[in-house]
Amino acid sequence: MRESALSVALVFTALFQLCASQQPSKERTTPIYYELYSWQDSGSREWSFSIMYNTNRQKTVKEVFDKKKVREGLDQLKLTISGIPKGSVIVWLDRLTLAGGKLKGSERLRYPSDEIVSEIRRYAQTLDIKVTGPPTTPVP
Repeated sequence: MRESALSVALVFTALFQLCASQQPSKERTTPIYYELYSWQDSGSREWSFSIMYNTNRQKTVKEVFDKKKVREGLDQLKLTISGIPKGSVIVWLDRLTLAGGKLKGSERLRYPSDEIVSEIRRYAQTLDIKVTGPPTTPVP
């Protein structure tokens, strides 16, 4: 009797472990995409940034340059990035397009130096956030 109770217990334990191993340990989630725009202030020469959710529609000049959303300088941008969920992707853009050309009013948009871009990429990477764009200049 004792041996059959032990056998039943072993069978149930094995079945439980088999079922548990077939359950996904973590659910995969789709990354959240953000758009990042940058420009340099003509007076102060400080970089400004606008970061917002990526949607299926073109952003407007008014949205990108909205003073409520603009982040002045790298410290403010980093603070904003630190609030983005891990696993997200930031797409860095230098233009708002309309039929292949730049949208009027968005001519100020451009990428900062490779040094600044690298700094932001490294910072985001420490938070498990990927930054795509701008293209990097190859080192000779």
